[in-house]
Amino acid sequence: MFTRAEISRSLPALDEDKVQLVFMIFETLDELAPLRALFLHGSHTRGMQRKDSDIDAIGVFGTIEEVRAVVHELPSRIRNGARALTDAYSERFPWFGRLWTFYFEADPLFAVDIGLIALDELATFSVEPDAVLLRDTTGAVGSRKAQCYRERLAVRRAREASLDFIVFHTLTKLEHALQRGHLWNAFEYVNILRRLLFESIRAATDTPEYVHVGRPERDIETAVPWVASQNWTETIPDYRADAIINAALLIVDRIRAFREAKDVLSWSELLDAAIARLLVLRDISRS
Repeated sequence: MFTRAEISRSLPALDEDKVQLVFMIFETLDELAPLRALFLHGSHTRGMQRKDSDIDAIGVFGTIEEVRAVVHELPSRIRNGARALTDAYSERFPWFGRLWTFYFEADPLFAVDIGLIALDELATFSVEPDAVLLRDTTGAVGSRKAQCYRERLAVRRAREASLDFIVFHTLTKLEHALQRGHLWNAFEYVNILRRLLFESIRAATDTPEYVHVGRPERDIETAVPWVASQNWTETIPDYRADAIINAALLIVDRIRAFREAKDVLSWSELLDAAIARLLVLRDISRS
């Protein structure tokens, strides 16, 4: 059985009323079918939660049949225990008929996301490195968590090593979009570059062995507060080709500065050529 004290220790930002709601959901899961594992993930486990952050949890059951039985019974059982509005995301994601969001009355509004999977699905499920294990009767979640960490760390290192290619590829796609007059498409490539910049900032502040799994464009101001004081408006262009190019090149210049500061810069002549072509394109768009 879970205890309120255990949940309170795992979610220290919650007040007692919210701890009780979370406890009620977890206890209900355990009553509906044997709960093999339960773990928390998301902003609360990364220490990046806000007052309106929801609780993210995954319940692991022995079989898919048990999962289906829990899916069938869970919403009515929770509504019997508290006033809640709920949805199972059944139309929006492939397996998310098994991801429930419960909204509870609170100020601010309080939400709990509960994903339900079977034990044999765990081998392909991503368990975040910061996940907090509340139950793991077979040890499978702990093993999967360690494996996911190793895989994500390898991906992070490979991505950092190939950043010059990723920037070059994005600038090339941006150039093609502008040549075709597809400005909204070009906007998306600027957004990709901005995410790369945020990743570079995180890489400059996180330890080499840390793996960040949040969305950098959403979490950057929480993780690196001083970023908010910089002039980021220049990276958000107007709906003009020259403004889009200016924003893209400003972002690339900042990425280069962060890479130089870490002595990991690998800047190719092809990348310089892509920048030069965009400068020519900017001049043409202004004429």
